[in-house]
Amino acid sequence: MTFSRILAMGLSVLLTGTTAQISTLTAFLPNSILDGQKVNAASQAFFLGLDAPATYCPPVVEPNCPVASETVVAGAIGSLWVNVPGGQQIYVRANGALAFVQAHSNNVPVDSYRGGFLNVTISSDCAEDVNVFTWKAPDGSTGMRRHPNSARSFRE
Repeated sequence: MTFSRILAMGLSVLLTGTTAQISTLTAFLPNSILDGQKVNAASQAFFLGLDAPATYCPPVVEPNCPVASETVVAGAIGSLWVNVPGGQQIYVRANGALAFVQAHSNNVPVDSYRGGFLNVTISSDCAEDVNVFTWKAPDGSTGMRRHPNSARSFRE
């Protein structure tokens, strides 16, 4: 199986949630094989094509750790919805890759971008309105795209 890494810059992320505070992420790119794929977190990045997020639970609390079947984000893609002191912030690396900080760290690289995510409603006469998150770069460009090397494994 191949995995696609998410880069911030044409692919929007569908907001699926029961409240405005937490959401799961799904690729939104109509008429594409990427449309509808779950977005999951692994190795401090986000990927399409993973069955579930890659998680870690210390042995001392392992019996009490939930089984994660999908990545959940808090707010307007501000952080992962995790049970980690200090949380895990989401940011965009200088190379455009969507990333998150290591657990127990708020260390965002200085050349990275925080924020810039926009909640946009897409309206159509033929379908229900859809709420998506997109990203607006400092240069004014918007959207997200998958990593051009779709065969790249999340372990690389």
